[in-house]
Amino acid sequence: MINKFTNILALIDLPEDPDICFRAAIETANRFESNLHILYRSRTEGTSLSNIQDDYSDIKIWTLQNTYRSLLDSRFFLHIHIAKERTKRIALWYAKKNKIDLVLIWKRDDLLLSAPITMIQSNLLSSILACPVLSLPRQAGIQDLKNIILPVKGSLPAGKLMLAIRLAKIFKAKVHLVGIVNNGKTESEDHFFFKACQLLRNNTNIDVECKMLKGRSVARATLQYGIKVNSGLILTCTGIRLLVRSVACLLLTRPVSAVARIPVMTVPVEQLNVE
Repeated sequence: MINKFTNILALIDLPEDPDICFRAAIETANRFESNLHILYRSRTEGTSLSNIQDDYSDIKIWTLQNTYRSLLDSRFFLHIHIAKERTKRIALWYAKKNKIDLVLIWKRDDLLLSAPITMIQSNLLSSILACPVLSLPRQAGIQDLKNIILPVKGSLPAGKLMLAIRLAKIFKAKVHLVGIVNNGKTESEDHFFFKACQLLRNNTNIDVECKMLKGRSVARATLQYGIKVNSGLILTCTGIRLLVRSVACLLLTRPVSAVARIPVMTVPVEQLNVE
């Protein structure tokens, strides 16, 4: 069960504007009240400069720390590691070594397939690292979440409900539970949806909206609903079947750029679902 994010890892890989990425990561860590680790690969890594100077990385880290340390709440530490290869390749080693419980990555809204590619990356990273992965809009951080979307289908997502409650309290956000209405659905799926609504309404004081949407796919309905209500965050789970459906839905959902602007938190199924 997820109670608190203690150590956040931001993967900043060849950004066009490193300053925006660093500030976005720090902004997110401040909102979650967490320590922040940054794996950073700049466009100068692998050049003759970094190969010639043995202390190049140390100087660069010192410079970055000197620039950004004051922006992070003084209660938490900032650790920066310079990567000479793709950050996702060394993320597993780093996450295990430093007990990372949330990973940040960024997606772009100027490429047609950026949203599906980011969803695949988030799914794989979350499964491998066994922790949530938060994919953020291009070079942005978590600021004000007004709406949190939580799809419900096939099981009672007890852990995901707890996570949604915690996020809603941090950001004073509204939680939207999304179910699907179609003729092929079983009665038990409705039961899980209404049980989740009942649990939130009877045991919390957060603002809750329970929405049954028409359609065949809860993934596509969730994305379309997220765009409609200007979603601040969608909570989803890992899994091959869900991933395939979600990627297909992303390709069918328009506008793609609107989907790319919605933060998505992908969480390992074993941390969230109670059958």
